[in-house]
Amino acid sequence: MTIQINGTSGISGVDGSAATPALQGSDSNTGISFGTDEVNINTGGTTRATVDSSGRLLVGTTSNTQNATIVLQGNSGGATASANLILNAGNSSPADGDLLGLIGFGDSAEAAGAWIQARRDGGTWSGSSNPTRLSFHTTPNGSATPVERMRIASNGRVHNFSSDTGGFYLAVSATPSTSNRILAGAHSSTSTVT
Repeated sequence: MTIQINGTSGISGVDGSAATPALQGSDSNTGISFGTDEVNINTGGTTRATVDSSGRLLVGTTSNTQNATIVLQGNSGGATASANLILNAGNSSPADGDLLGLIGFGDSAEAAGAWIQARRDGGTWSGSSNPTRLSFHTTPNGSATPVERMRIASNGRVHNFSSDTGGFYLAVSATPSTSNRILAGAHSSTSTVT
């Protein structure tokens, strides 16, 4: 194999493999290798991530036929395990209402269309108690800012918020009884759901 170095093409003629990456530090089986129209990141002699010829980022696999930009397969516990995507806030003691993570949807100009947010939801945040709520936001016509439309609170209650005339909310309890039922009622600007 010939290695060429010049100011135009950089380093060429180097491909390598997962076991012996072309670019490596002091660890001979950890580094970057190159395939046909792909770049691989390898640790411990195993390919961990690939950017393939379609521009997809593949983590936990080197090939996939799905039409996606990012594919996650398996997890650090095993290649045949479920794929886990975890969003962690940088703060270990979030205050009530603090944002823990957000998944956003928008266009290529980065305009926000919708969000799914996780926030601390009251209570005491500790190693054994992590009260959290999920909220779903959509952007109404004529606006550029997502508005909260539905919330799943830390107590399991589901709240649907609507400013439409005649809108309704829904409260659901896991154990129906005479005091815990599915409720539906007309929404007003003064009504409160807890």
